[in-house]
This record gives sequence, C-alpha cells and structure tokens, in this order.
Amino acid sequence: MVLITGSSAGIGKETAKKLLEEGYTVYAAARRIERMQDLEELGAVALKMDVTKEEEVVAGVERINAERGGTDILVNNAGFGLYGAMEDLPLNDARYQFEVNLFGLARL
Repeated sequence: MVLITGSSAGIGKETAKKLLEEGYTVYAAARRIERMQDLEELGAVALKMDVTKEEEVVAGVERINAERGGTDILVNNAGFGLYGAMEDLPLNDARYQFEVNLFGLARL
C-alpha cells in the first residue's frame, strides 16, 4: 500500500497513475481533493490532507491504519517553491514554505 502526498498535480499525480497501473493500492493525498477525481476513477483512494495541519495528517494516517493496517511505501511529495530574493519575500510566505516542505515531510 502506497501513500503519496501532493497527488493533485505534477510528479505526485503521475507517480500515483504509474503505481496504479502497476497494481499497487494507492492512497492519494492533497489539499485539493477535487483535483484527484481522475485518480479515484483509476482506483486510488483520495484523502484530503494538508501536511501543515496536524489533524488532517493524523486523520489520514488513522484511516489508512484502520483500512489497510499501515503504509508500506510513503512518497513524501508535497511541496512548493517560492521564487525571488529572500529579502523580497514576505516572512509569512517563507514560514509557510518551511511548514510544507520541511515540517510537513517530517510530520509524515
């Protein structure tokens, strides 16, 4: 059983599709669950999970544990980039990027 974060687009979505083709059970997690309907149609289980929200991560992991007895493979893919000079970026934006790209990964 595979849990893939950041499955609503890009590498996460394509990884989910490939693993589904290979016969894996895939739980696809992302903030925008509506963007994963195509994965559900292919057989994935879509989870609403913002990796910056402890309660959503815990709920997702508890659901997986209850339904599958745990996760065999984690593709810890959620993340995003900010572009520009550090001094030009609002501090709250930089904090949020660390919440997603560092602490979100560690949380899982």
